[in-house]
Amino acid sequence: MYVVDLEAAKQDPRLPQTLCDAANLAKFIRNILPGILNKMKVKYHWADLPRVVVHDKASYMVTSQHERLQVACAGALNEAGLRSWAGHGAEPTNWLVKKFGDVYLHETLISHIRRLLGRNFP
Repeated sequence: MYVVDLEAAKQDPRLPQTLCDAANLAKFIRNILPGILNKMKVKYHWADLPRVVVHDKASYMVTSQHERLQVACAGALNEAGLRSWAGHGAEPTNWLVKKFGDVYLHETLISHIRRLLGRNFP
């Protein structure tokens, strides 16, 4: 899990200030994700690094008008040596489902977090 650090992002323009718009998500993909994957490779003794990113049709990843990857995200994936499971930037993404909890694990995680935030904690 990555938590955005607004103070650090104010000091370093390479860091994202949020993860819910294409420009900032591209910063995460380009400048943060490769380091996280490298640390995980060492920690879990992976033979190689994952190179395919599974994502949904969120507006910051896929344009609703053209049903293609956002240009900023497609470029960042390419620069990071990664690719979308939907293909490259010009591939159609109209087959992607918007919310599909069993495949998009973050949807399940988000639903649990929202449910827990609705309660009072000691």
